[in-house]
Amino acid sequence: MIVGTDTSSVEYKTYREASPLFHVTNDDPPFLLIHGDADKTVPFKNSELMEQALQKVGVEVKLVTVPGGGHGPAFPGAKNPPDYLGEMVRWFDTYLIRK
Repeated sequence: MIVGTDTSSVEYKTYREASPLFHVTNDDPPFLLIHGDADKTVPFKNSELMEQALQKVGVEVKLVTVPGGGHGPAFPGAKNPPDYLGEMVRWFDTYLIRK
């Protein structure tokens, strides 16, 4: 969210249109969010807000926090990271394999 920005400004309207946070609907597919809480590129708060928005409309969502993890698939700086690769496999097994 752009804090302190005039909601009638072009910048705010462009941000809102581009942000997936403002396009969440109850027919969205399940979401798995994996985010380092020390990410300096994309604020961790973004994943928390997305998780809340999805929960609000009843979409299945799971946020896996990588403590100390920075930006990128290796989560640089992570301290005792969870088994996020295992989380991905379990998520895909649950939602992509037809039974």
